[in-house]
Amino acid sequence: AMRLTATPGKKVKSPIVEECTIHYECKVVHKNDVIPDALAEEIYNRSYSQGDFHRIYFGEILAVYADADAKEKLA
Repeated sequence: AMRLTATPGKKVKSPIVEECTIHYECKVVHKNDVIPDALAEEIYNRSYSQGDFHRIYFGEILAVYADADAKEKLA
């Protein structure tokens, strides 16, 4: 199994995953809980039948960077 390494980010306190090729560092600017009554019935039944609703986060990207060999890794 592959191990993932938490490495300090450049702009935010949250760590990045060192083994990833591209990194996006963001700050949360808004969060909102899914409103069950506002969901289409088929989405509610398919995705939330257990009542485990998500919280949606909106972020502002503060930094984006990639490994020097990202083009080759992602080809």
